[in-house]
Amino acid sequence: MIKTSESSAIVELCQAPVALIGAGNLAWSLVSGLLAAETIDPTLLRITNQSSDVRLDRFAGLGLFARRDLDAVLAGVRTVLLLVKPVDAAKALADAAPYLVPGSLLISAVAGLPLDYLSEVVPPGVHIVRAMPNTASAMRLATTAIAAGPATPQVFVDWATTLFAAVGSVHDVPEWCLDAVTAVSGSGPAYVYYFAEMLINAGAAAGLDRSLARVLALETLAGAVAMLGRPGADPVALRTAVSSPRGTTEAAIAVLQDRQISDAVLAAVQSAAQRSREISSVFLSHRPSRSVEVDAVDLDNDQSA
Repeated sequence: MIKTSESSAIVELCQAPVALIGAGNLAWSLVSGLLAAETIDPTLLRITNQSSDVRLDRFAGLGLFARRDLDAVLAGVRTVLLLVKPVDAAKALADAAPYLVPGSLLISAVAGLPLDYLSEVVPPGVHIVRAMPNTASAMRLATTAIAAGPATPQVFVDWATTLFAAVGSVHDVPEWCLDAVTAVSGSGPAYVYYFAEMLINAGAAAGLDRSLARVLALETLAGAVAMLGRPGADPVALRTAVSSPRGTTEAAIAVLQDRQISDAVLAAVQSAAQRSREISSVFLSHRPSRSVEVDAVDLDNDQSA
């Protein structure tokens, strides 16, 4: 049960302006979800970015407050969402920090940006949460993992959860899990797209019209995911049920096993997780107090807004 004090805090957060720094695809998906779910009054949403007036105009077309002027966007906000690429994060944080007041919340959806780094940039008393959504937010089917700073009260974690629940499911995890989360669900959609691409190509190579191969592959993937989504569904049991002894599926699976596809998937996830750790290391090795510019090449990463 939510305590009265926590309930009033949630109400206060819901009624205060929310600013989004970054006007890319994630920001668009999140705003669209929040508006559809009526999570927050549209007049309380503010959007800014560093360079693209075209992207800001897209939000302004919805009747939202979208400007470059940080004084106008960040003044009086209680919640700030950082939705920029890793290479842009240090500057965006430095620019936003003077506007963050004690008792406000900063939610970072920047891949690899550690809580330790964030805590050194924001003023004392500002609560911090990391979020790792994936691109399915565009369909409101995202999987988002969130990790809070140790001093962040639960009410602020609940508010972050409420915001990202507008685009899908939300899972509360310790920060050390986020590298693996990035590798599995953050990068995961790309693995599925890659497999779909290969299945379509293989169908066409087997003699199917390419458009038919695409339809068959995508409908098959959608059906298989729906089966996996049923309560108690087990991927091994489902695969076994399809694989008749000495049948076509068994022959196909034997080839995948012989080519050690499971090892390739394991290596891919491990590589993505390692890259996430490397990005975190770059941030931590360039802490704000050291006054060193972060290497843009080292921070190049696709898990961004």
